[in-house]
Amino acid sequence: YPRHRGLLQAQIEALSAACGTHRAAVHEVWQGLQPLRAQLAALDRLSWETGQVQGRENFPRRGPVLVACSHASFLDPIIAGMASPRILCYLARDTLFRPPLKWLINHLFAYPISRDSSDLRALRTAEELLKKDQVVLLFPEGTRSPDGRIGSFKPGIGMLAARTGTPAIPVYIKGTFDSWPRTRSFPRPARLKVFFGPPLTAVDYERVSKNSVGYRQIAEELEKRVKRLENQSAL
Repeated sequence: YPRHRGLLQAQIEALSAACGTHRAAVHEVWQGLQPLRAQLAALDRLSWETGQVQGRENFPRRGPVLVACSHASFLDPIIAGMASPRILCYLARDTLFRPPLKWLINHLFAYPISRDSSDLRALRTAEELLKKDQVVLLFPEGTRSPDGRIGSFKPGIGMLAARTGTPAIPVYIKGTFDSWPRTRSFPRPARLKVFFGPPLTAVDYERVSKNSVGYRQIAEELEKRVKRLENQSAL
């Protein structure tokens, strides 16, 4: 996260020391991240000046915020968190909250949800976080992209945004698919960039019906805005 350089490394090293029999597994994961350490540090250090992070001024500085982000890699929550001017909370499947990753993921502001639970349960968890003025990172595609292309957004994010009146900011992350697609065991170096777009607000939500049709319209609009950022990244 911004202004906390070395947090990920320090947490993994502390985790490795604390995990006993799981130490070798943690070490293997950390070694797999080595090629990206310099890039991550550069992104954190230079993003203000070099344009590696664009549109940060679109991010609301206070109050609850929904972050609707493209999802192509396990790196996405880390990169989104580093680029964001505020700390992000995100939902992760409960199977990740086990050794050797339990200690680490608990310190990355993640909240567990069951893979077998309904989407409504996950949305209720997100709604509770928003009531506390937290920033909640969601991946509306529901899973990592198999080919790097942005998939259809699920209407749940539209329902959450409309019900809470929370600003929803579209985010596109470039390069994480090249670095760590779902077909690779470990990441490889790639050029990383993050794009924040203007948020949808309560004024936008008032223009749609408060039903499944309206929720899908909000989700589709966020999807269009993320794809617009993707096109911008190619310029």
